[in-house]
Amino acid sequence: MGLEHSARYNDPPRNVYTDPLDPMSSVVGLAIDNDESTGPVCMSAPQAYTAGWATPIAALTLADLAPGVPRSFAVPPMASNKPNMVRIVVDGQPGVPGAERALYISYRQVERARTSR
Repeated sequence: MGLEHSARYNDPPRNVYTDPLDPMSSVVGLAIDNDESTGPVCMSAPQAYTAGWATPIAALTLADLAPGVPRSFAVPPMASNKPNMVRIVVDGQPGVPGAERALYISYRQVERARTSR
């Protein structure tokens, strides 16, 4: 699939194993030990997009975003449906896989796993 590890940049140095909600991050985030504190995991927006498991509700380039002109989007939780993020291509060659860089706006909502009784 070509997926990389999921990383965070808010705790230097960059650590590729620090997104506890993404299965491409760390086994600590995987709810395999039935520990309810970890909860279910969900791919990050870039990972889900790359894998083809999620699509944007809006696909933009920087040219679509005029300075000082607000844009509004209703972004659903990633687990709710396949179109679930805003994707903004910032440079590179748009439409050429691997040759463009993009920003993703999304959110993952904590939900308890459903169990049958």
